[in-house]
Parts: sequence; C-alpha cells; structure tokens
Amino acid sequence: MYSTWRISVLSGLATEDMLPWRDRILQLGDVQVNKSSRMGLVMKKGEPTLITKCTVTVDGQEGFGMSMGYDIDRAEILALIDALFRCTEEKWEKVQMDFRFWIEDWALEQEEAEEVPFRLIQRTEIDWEIIDEWEDQ
Repeated sequence: MYSTWRISVLSGLATEDMLPWRDRILQLGDVQVNKSSRMGLVMKKGEPTLITKCTVTVDGQEGFGMSMGYDIDRAEILALIDALFRCTEEKWEKVQMDFRFWIEDWALEQEEAEEVPFRLIQRTEIDWEIIDEWEDQ
C-alpha cells in the first residue's frame, strides 16, 4: 500500500524535485544500471503513448522506473527509489526515513493544492431540495 501511495505522490512531482535523491542513492550504494533509460510505446486508451523506462540494481536489489513521455532522468530516479525501498541493509534505514518525511511533506502540499479547486467546485453545488421547497411555495 505504501508503494502505491509513494508512486501516486511522485507522479505529481517535477523531475527536478527528485534529483537530490538520485545523487544521495548513487553516493551511498553500489548502483548498476541493468537497462538504461530507453523509450517504448504502450497502448493507453486506444492510442500509443511514449514512455521511458529504466531498470537498476542498488546493492543487489532491483528497481524499476517508468514515466510517460521522454524523461530519462525521471525513469532512472524512479527506479533508484524503487530499489531503495527494497534494500534491507542498515545503511539504508536513515535514507528511507528521510525520504518518507520528504514525501509526506510533498503529499501535504499536493492535498492542499487539490483542496482549493475542490472548494471552488463545492461553492457551485446546487441543493435541489431547497429549490424544490422554494418552487412549492
């Protein structure tokens, strides 16, 4: 469940916001790029969509990243983060905890940003029961 939530939050972030995590993971671990970022096509709602995907290994743990469009860095970063959370060595615990705090902050920002349009839409909601009562008078 956490990985699904993590992916959901990361999908709303710009690649530049995630770059520091790539650097941090590369500094701490033995990273091997199994399949470097490459383009591919997938069918989405009846039409082909360009994707970029990457597979890496961090200290023996494989990670996979994929993003829509042509963003080599994003696919690599997502793969590194995926591998990070598969690592069980003690040296990764602090990085994982720091990442959790960081992503929770971003999740709160995203929720607040989504709340504003929701409130504006709620203002336009019509209470049909009141209208029916008014018409009956």
